[in-house]
Amino acid sequence: GLTGELDFSNCTSLTSIGSGAFRDCNGLTSISLPSSLKAIASSAFDNCSGLKGELNLGGCTSLTSIESDAFYHCSGLTSISLPSSLTSIGNDAFSTCSGLTGELNLGKCTSLTSIGNDAFYYCSGLTSISLPSSLTSIGERAFCGCRGLTSISLLSSLTSIGSWAFSNCSGLTGTVTIPTSVTSIGDNPFASCSNLEGIVVEEGNSEYYIEGNCLIENSTKTLITGFN
Repeated sequence: GLTGELDFSNCTSLTSIGSGAFRDCNGLTSISLPSSLKAIASSAFDNCSGLKGELNLGGCTSLTSIESDAFYHCSGLTSISLPSSLTSIGNDAFSTCSGLTGELNLGKCTSLTSIGNDAFYYCSGLTSISLPSSLTSIGERAFCGCRGLTSISLLSSLTSIGSWAFSNCSGLTGTVTIPTSVTSIGDNPFASCSNLEGIVVEEGNSEYYIEGNCLIENSTKTLITGFN
């Protein structure tokens, strides 16, 4: 029966929202959370499809983790603002948030180290992503199906790219550069990226190399992915 705005902004001692706390509360249209908040637990706002417009967590300056399925299938969200304190985005955290459009600016999340499996799975309206220099790992299928993306820039802090991380991102064009820092790449991270022209391995990366139109793991001579 909850409808309209959920306003916790004056709850200045609130540090966490528990697992499944507002799951399936489809009547909620917006939420306001306090700067004291440290964690949004798994499935906290799962399937709150009535949430509309911007999810502004930028003022939650103590927030360090958004856990698995926290905003799963919140299809009414059109944009997200996240704080610099955030260190992790969990598995499926924003999966199938198909209303998200334009830029996903994670560049301001200067403490963010990991993006979980399926975190932004089939957020097909996103057209660009800015990643922070603190990021070390991108999970499996993290951006799978983000068909609106036209380019992606992987930064020198990155060490791990999960399997199918950018698969079915059919809007990607040009080339993608694998930084020297990357030591682990899962299977086919760019599968079905039919418009991607190529992959470049940055000079100094001893783990991977390009031969023909193939990205190959050096130590095992294993084919990781092919490209046009």
